[in-house]
Amino acid sequence: MSDVVHFGKKSQVVAGNWTINVSPVAVARKLRRPPIGWGAIWVKAVALACRKWPELRTAYLPFPWPRLYLHPHAVATMVVEREWNGRPAVFFDQIKRPERLSLVEIDAILRGLKRRPVESVGGYRRLIRFSRLPSIVRRPVWSFALQWSGRLRSEYFGTYSVHSFPVRRAQVMQSTTPISFSLIYGLLSPGGDMLVQLLMDHRIVDGLTSHRIVLAIEAAMKEEIVAELTAAARSHGNGASVRD
Repeated sequence: MSDVVHFGKKSQVVAGNWTINVSPVAVARKLRRPPIGWGAIWVKAVALACRKWPELRTAYLPFPWPRLYLHPHAVATMVVEREWNGRPAVFFDQIKRPERLSLVEIDAILRGLKRRPVESVGGYRRLIRFSRLPSIVRRPVWSFALQWSGRLRSEYFGTYSVHSFPVRRAQVMQSTTPISFSLIYGLLSPGGDMLVQLLMDHRIVDGLTSHRIVLAIEAAMKEEIVAELTAAARSHGNGASVRD
């Protein structure tokens, strides 16, 4: 995490909070057992919004000259807390082109990131391997991937990240991230409301654009996501084979 914080401080990240009502999603989600996890829902909803808002696939690169890089497709980074050497540790791995995957497929990937042995996940092994190197070696590699190469930045760090903060009556006020867009979602309230926090690079979007992006994510959840959940529940109920 020291490298994430180090390079996160170099980003012009600001935070915004929104409360959106996801009641239709919550209802459709319960139609299938076991229900699709909220992490998979958010990962795909943001990926769908990327089609309308390419800013979600854009990165600011300061070297060798300041420029904006647009990645051709979405890459979601999922941040997961796992136990490592007897202590909790933060790991992350990427899901490429999540808009092309079903919610069931994304959910299976995320469950694997949470339950598979740490050493069996490629992204986790890469983090462990790099963490053992001295900072004089790690930092130049991170700098090249994050600040020089848009392709490496997007493929290895994602075009956006998704986190959960499952604590009632609490929220993250500010954070640092080297990624252009990081979404943090909270718990579902009895009325169907959910707090969403978006950390965004202010060199790419302003406040109004970020608001429109959140509205696009909300629309994707209430339209495409609800439709897919309903169809999946219907197929599952009819005895179709679904990988879980």
